[in-house]
Amino acid sequence: MQVHPDSASAEFHMKVAGSAFPEFVEFIRMSGIDIYGKPSRELLEMLQRKARMPGSGKVSVHELQAGFLGFGIPVTTSAEDQV
Repeated sequence: MQVHPDSASAEFHMKVAGSAFPEFVEFIRMSGIDIYGKPSRELLEMLQRKARMPGSGKVSVHELQAGFLGFGIPVTTSAEDQV
């Protein structure tokens, strides 16, 4: 599992680490990739290519329902939320 605060962070990870992935793809059986939130078009294309290497190529995008508050990602709240 990976957690990224935005598409730019995930794109950077894919660009830096993506070239190493083919070296160990034979040891992985991937059923799919699930994304929560709105990925950029570029990130979605990168993940679709990655998912096709060791598996079905299935990439599912889900609407973000909740987050990971313990990872230091700033959360803004309104005054109404604190009542």
